[in-house]
Amino acid sequence: MVKGAVAAQGWAAQEAQGMVEAVARGLAVLEGPVTAVAAARGLAVLEGPVTVVAAARGLAVLEGPVTAVAAAQGWAAQEAQGMVEAAARGLAVLEGPVTAVAAARGLAVLEGLVTAVAAARGLAVLEGPVTAVAAARGLAVLEGPVTAVAAARGLAVLEGLVTAVAAARGLAAQEAQGMVEAAARGLAVLEGPVTAVAAARGLAVLEGLVTAVAAARGLAVLEGPVTAVAAARGLAVLEGPVTAVAAARGLAVLEGPVTAVAAARGLAAQAVTVTAARGSAVRGAGGCSEDHRWGGHP
Repeated sequence: MVKGAVAAQGWAAQEAQGMVEAVARGLAVLEGPVTAVAAARGLAVLEGPVTVVAAARGLAVLEGPVTAVAAAQGWAAQEAQGMVEAAARGLAVLEGPVTAVAAARGLAVLEGLVTAVAAARGLAVLEGPVTAVAAARGLAVLEGPVTAVAAARGLAVLEGLVTAVAAARGLAAQEAQGMVEAAARGLAVLEGPVTAVAAARGLAVLEGLVTAVAAARGLAVLEGPVTAVAAARGLAVLEGPVTAVAAARGLAVLEGPVTAVAAARGLAAQAVTVTAARGSAVRGAGGCSEDHRWGGHP
């Protein structure tokens, strides 16, 4: 029974003696006498016998006598005597006999005598002669003979003699007539007469006569003439004739006659306000905004 849901970035720490059960999108649900659910971006903060230290960007790290990692997206916590090296975006590195690292957005990388790679959010990490680097937000970067170029916020693109796209989340990248489907964490990039720009954090925005938002990463789909929906992971939703959605974690989605989507990691949103748009269109050289076709000033 969930007794409380802590809002985005306003999560609180509560004690719980129950089991840690993680749910979709990195959201960790702790059940017990005092249940707390940290909803913001899959971030869970629980303190008590099983200490949970939550870091930036959905990072969940469990510390205590019984070390465990909330199994959001199926990651596992295992004991290792080696070092755990994790990558960017609020990724914490814990070193010790019982090492547990839960990386940004559900990425868990445990390295040591017993090496385990948690495939949180479909992230594939390769270790060995071809060095695998677990990067920001489930970004898989493969380095070696086959060079891998990692794009914004979890987009993994492998370039080399044989071009391929890392199949994070089972997505495939294919080239067609003006269409590019980029993989890694549900990010879909569609290019063509109807341009769709995939935004950060697996958010796929398809825009056309009827705006649709692809349900990448559990994103709700709302359809309408000028509908902007940014549901994923605390994304604010603004609706209007000229819709500008400046989203959580640097995600900017601009929608209008001239649509631009500012994508992952720190891109700025250039919002066209309704006031500015209408004001410039209505006011002419005369400076009067009234319609005089049916009579106006005497």
